[in-house]
Amino acid sequence: MAILYATQQTLGVNLMEFDKAGETTVITDEVKNASASYKVRNLREARDLFLRTLSNVRSEYNSLHPDKDNNPYTYSINDVVLRCTFQGSDCGDNPSLSQNIQDDELYGTCFEIKAENVPVLTAGQEQGIELMISLDHEEFIPFITEGIGINTRIYDNKNKNPFLAESSDGVKLSAGFEINIAISLTEYNRKPGNNARCDNTNQFPNILACLEECVRNVVSEKCGCGSTGAIDEDFEPCDKSASLVCRKRIQQSIYSHCPDCKQPCNEKKYEQLITMTRWPSKSTEPLVRKILRDNNKTTPSLSENVMLVHVYYSSLTVQSFNEEVAYTEENFVSDIGGQLGLWIGMSVLTLAEIVELGILILIGFCETRNKDVTPVVPTG
Repeated sequence: MAILYATQQTLGVNLMEFDKAGETTVITDEVKNASASYKVRNLREARDLFLRTLSNVRSEYNSLHPDKDNNPYTYSINDVVLRCTFQGSDCGDNPSLSQNIQDDELYGTCFEIKAENVPVLTAGQEQGIELMISLDHEEFIPFITEGIGINTRIYDNKNKNPFLAESSDGVKLSAGFEINIAISLTEYNRKPGNNARCDNTNQFPNILACLEECVRNVVSEKCGCGSTGAIDEDFEPCDKSASLVCRKRIQQSIYSHCPDCKQPCNEKKYEQLITMTRWPSKSTEPLVRKILRDNNKTTPSLSENVMLVHVYYSSLTVQSFNEEVAYTEENFVSDIGGQLGLWIGMSVLTLAEIVELGILILIGFCETRNKDVTPVVPTG
């Protein structure tokens, strides 16, 4: 509340002008006094301060209460996903499908749906996953939440960057649409070369994941604060203006601080083709409202609260890009032979004749020397 009040003072927009805030917000003297420690200069800085502070509160609660399902600072997956079907059946009926909770640095709780060893027989929606999602946008926080939608990522089970906020392949999806995400797998196989152009250990799924971990370590060392929501006994959280300025300065010179970060030699990437249509239609609204009531939810505007997402393979063909060595030792030897043959007409037979000539000259020289030193025996 102190951060929100400081933002109100900077932007000149009263918190009471927000419908939800006007119903519940009480600005106390304690909030006003605490806001003095937050120097908010713009909306982006207010958002960073708020989300990182909330992240620290959430992490402290999680350290004391390991049961994430009952965390009052976040939603459960049943609050967000109203309906889930995978390959034509309910997600809960498929033993190969698991639902996990991922704590993200900025977005808080993210819900991961993972399929283990499930064959995809054909391309198309029938072999994909369908999610009906509720957003509860009436609960959005003033100044902080600007858009109505979700952030989503599609990645390989074995290689993932757990931080959605810093990922390069996250996609923002808007409410009020039926969204089709057609994916295809692309593999990149790189050669490290003599100067180790890529990471042969494939420790990180991409270079951005490596840079983000490096930045967290450098921020902890240089700025004296923890750059994530994790509680660290040695570092205060980066939730003040000065520490955020320090973090931003490090991010602007990220490559000088993290010279060892390289692209992985083997990388998998899911290319995405996204299409959208307005949803729900007038003929579908009664069914959607029935599903909302079954989940103890109501909303005056479906277009601002629900979405339908399909994720499926557009093709079962894997596109592969493989690097090859441009110039090998064999190429070098071959080029030498070609140049010799072009300019002086030399060939392997010529080289053999030269070697033979050298041997004959050496033998003749040795025989001549032997004749020269033959001793003369005197007669008596």
